[in-house]
Amino acid sequence: TIYFPHSGYKEKDIDSFNNDVSTFLSNILSQKNTTHIIGADTNSSIGTRISSSKYDIPSKDEDDDDPIVNLLGPFGNPRKSKTAEAILNHMREFQLRAASSFVDNNYKI
Repeated sequence: TIYFPHSGYKEKDIDSFNNDVSTFLSNILSQKNTTHIIGADTNSSIGTRISSSKYDIPSKDEDDDDPIVNLLGPFGNPRKSKTAEAILNHMREFQLRAASSFVDNNYKI
């Protein structure tokens, strides 16, 4: 489980934390024949597939598409906080998915 610093931390502290997370993920995700489930309180709004594709991808060429559209689902808060890009970069680098963004939490049985 990873608990990310909130946006009230100094930028250098957040950058240092993100470098540590990247090193940690590189080490554990390099292990072969294993399944990894990582829980994280990112203290960040990272958007959704729809909000990312609408605002972040300038090109219509499929080869240039940002991989984040496959790593984020269609549900959740479409807003992005100032720390979102660092989280999204970790997701891109390590092909991590935001599991909760693939579930419609507004659907009641």
